[in-house]
Amino acid sequence: PPDNSAKAIKSYQENIPSATKLSLGKVKDIMSSPVIKIFQEQTLETAWNLMLEHDIHHLIILNDTFQYCGLLSEKLITPYLMHYAKSQLKKNGPKELPLKYFCDQNLLSTHPETELHDLGVAMMEYGLVAIAVSENSKVIGIVTKSDVLKIILKHQKFEELA
Repeated sequence: PPDNSAKAIKSYQENIPSATKLSLGKVKDIMSSPVIKIFQEQTLETAWNLMLEHDIHHLIILNDTFQYCGLLSEKLITPYLMHYAKSQLKKNGPKELPLKYFCDQNLLSTHPETELHDLGVAMMEYGLVAIAVSENSKVIGIVTKSDVLKIILKHQKFEELA
């Protein structure tokens, strides 16, 4: 259950010796900003074209009041497109499917001042490939699992050279 996972992460963070906790910086140091956003009433085809145009793998979905309501990724899109191609369904094809289909009521986001180590632990615990960065209820950036991994690998290489 999510409550137990959050408790486990908090307990880990409180009990880890400070000397072993990696100092990797803060979310604001690596987040991608500005974020490409799209509205939930737009279609999957529009989203895919926008991702191709900007050479990105994630899009923030906003509702009609400009509030964050979903995070679209290639990981989410691919199974849908594969099923659509296999069945050749005419109903709810990429041209007609609104992005609200991909919106989630239980969205997670992080703050720009969050420690990257803590974010990495949370992303692994929840199986996140990306997370929105928000401040004052507004999405201002995005961090992907590969962004965090790059920082960890750079830190490891620096430690080996020191």
